[in-house]
Order: sequence, then structure tokens, then C-alpha cells
Amino acid sequence: MRILHTSDWHAGKAWKGQSRLDELAAVLDDLADVVERERIDLVLMTGDVFDTPSPPAEAERIVFGFFRRIGRLEVPSVLIAGNHDSPARVEAWAQLAELARVTARGVVRHRDQGGCVSIETASGETALVAMIPFVSASQVLSAEELGAAPDAAMSTYAARMQQYVSHMCAGFGSATVNLLLAHTHLDGAVVGRSERRMHVGDDWAAQPQVLPATAHYVALGHIHKHQCIESAPAPTWYAGAPMQLDFGEEGEPKAYNIVEARPGQPARVEARPYVGARPLRTAVIPGTTPIVADVDLSGQPHLRVIVDAALGPVDADINRRVRDALPGVVSVELRGAGPGSEESVRPVPGSVAPRELYRLYVEQSGGTPTDAALAAFDALYADALREDDPA
Repeated sequence: MRILHTSDWHAGKAWKGQSRLDELAAVLDDLADVVERERIDLVLMTGDVFDTPSPPAEAERIVFGFFRRIGRLEVPSVLIAGNHDSPARVEAWAQLAELARVTARGVVRHRDQGGCVSIETASGETALVAMIPFVSASQVLSAEELGAAPDAAMSTYAARMQQYVSHMCAGFGSATVNLLLAHTHLDGAVVGRSERRMHVGDDWAAQPQVLPATAHYVALGHIHKHQCIESAPAPTWYAGAPMQLDFGEEGEPKAYNIVEARPGQPARVEARPYVGARPLRTAVIPGTTPIVADVDLSGQPHLRVIVDAALGPVDADINRRVRDALPGVVSVELRGAGPGSEESVRPVPGSVAPRELYRLYVEQSGGTPTDAALAAFDALYADALREDDPA
């Protein structure tokens, strides 16, 4: 049985004031080509299909179009909700998705009520697939347990996750290809620099040792860095995100997995690089010399340009000059001169959208810019523009 594992698409994510749906569409087109060309028997998608609970219609069109194409090939898919997805919406459109041979779960179910399903594949082999969508601490802990000492609360959460895993995988046997899908943080996983602590961190982590040794493959989502969890008792992988989602992931290779598995035999895992997304790249330049010098434009990158005042005086019109000279610039930032200033990087006026400036302000103040707060800011800013308010 040949299995393709992908994850964390974050379809519809607004980034630096622009959409990257065209890149995601190219990535999914290539994945569909791989499914067809390499005779994939089963596709696994381990959550954060969308970036928000109410994604843009175009994001839904691209995602559903991918699964429709896979369904036309008679290849089944299994999908679970991540923390960015709406569990209720996933459960709702799952009914239609079944027509394209997609099994989608937004919430944890009893294993006999859809939490673990048997899927016949074109290889002639049967996959037994257990599914654990994202489970927040508030879903499994009481108010009293949440209010306990941090170590006790985290230990209780880990124990509840162990119960879920044991329950879902109780039917794993020797005659099937046994697969576990989960959207969670495993202790020991390497977290990307761009991932916010509100979503991943050591606070609410399951332990790798609770995973079943009877699984041929454990497919994980939630963490954007492609990686194997070596301490797990079965082959356990985060597929990671298909593109670099922020400059904290700059230079990080992105890959999906192709797994070959048979009943009674160890699985073989091969990582494949994603095709279709543009890389993120940072260029540091002086403020007055020719802009294009030594800037790597291979792969049509999204560019963050840092103007280093320590390398010389900064042209007052540097923002326009940079954008005129270089394609793909998403931000222009100024690194101040003087002792200790190498860490002082700030946007050049006029280079960043007001929404992005607000997000930066909240983050630098120690807060977390939620989707609701950003939407409220957008509405207030639009009202100010309509009223011709200089503020």
C-alpha cells in the first residue's frame, strides 16, 4: 500500500497583506499529479486544512477541488481537523466529501462510531485508520483540573490523550495496515521559530511513548517543521507545512511523505520536497548603494529587505527604491546604527500595511494578535478612512 501524508496547508492565510493561494494551488496540483503518476492508494491530511474557522471561498474552492480530483482517481483520503479548522464545519461538509471518497473528522468519536475506520484500497490491502482531531485542554479537562498546578494539569492532559490513543487503536491487528492520524504536539518535537506559543508549546503535549507499537505509521499535524519523532515506538512523522509560512521558517526545507506499508512488515518512509511554493528570503543591504547587489532572486522569493544603517547613511526614499529595484518585496525594515542596535529592526515608514503594523505592535507588546482582533482593527481602520480621519 502506497500512502501520501500531507498536513498544515493553512489555506486562506493572509500574510503580509497578501494571499498565497496561488502557491497552495500549485502545490496541490503537483500533489495530485504525484497521486496519479505514482499510483498512491491512500492520502492522509492531518489538520489545519484552513487557516481560520471561516475561510475565504477561494480557499475552499482550491481545497475541495484537490479532493474532488483525487476522488475521481478512485483514491480514498482521510482528513482530520486541526486547531485552525472549525470542527463543526468539517463535520458538516464531511457528508458531501464522502462522495469524493474523503473521510473527514472534526471531532473525536468513539472508535465504533467513526473514530476508527476500515478502508479498502486499490492495492488489495486494508487500512485500519484511527483519527484524533485536535483536542484542546479545555475539551478534556474540568475547570478544577485546569486550575490545578501547571505540572498537574499538563500531566492530566497527557493522560487523557493516552486514553484516546489506546481506545482508538485497540483494534489494530496483524492483517491490516494500521494508521493513526492526530493533530497534536508530541513532547520532543522541534517547533519552528514562527509558531506561536498559543498554539504549540511544552504546556500541552502528549508523550511519544503512548503511541501504539502496532501502528505501521503515525501521521501527525500541528507543527510546521517536517520531522520524525525518533523516540516513538512506531514510525511517527510530522509532515509539516507545504510552504514557509513566515520568516521564522526561512531556509527550512518543506516535504511530504510517501509511505509503503504491508500487513506484518515494517513501513518504509520517503520524504519528497513540495513543488510550487516560493521561498522566503532575507536580504541585508546598505541604504545608498545599488539595491540589486548580492540579492539572491532564484526561485522568485518573497523578500524581506533589511536596510542596515551601520553600512552607511540611509536614503530617505529607500522604501520606493527597494521596491522599484527588486521583485517580490513584502517588507522593508531598518536596522539602526550604533552599539547594541543590531537587534533593533523596525519597518520603514510606508513599507507595511496598517494591519501588519498593528500586528507587529501587539506582538512586540507581548500580546497575541487574534483573528478577531485583526478583523476589528480592519473594520475600525475602514471606518476611519471613510470619515477621512487622519488617525
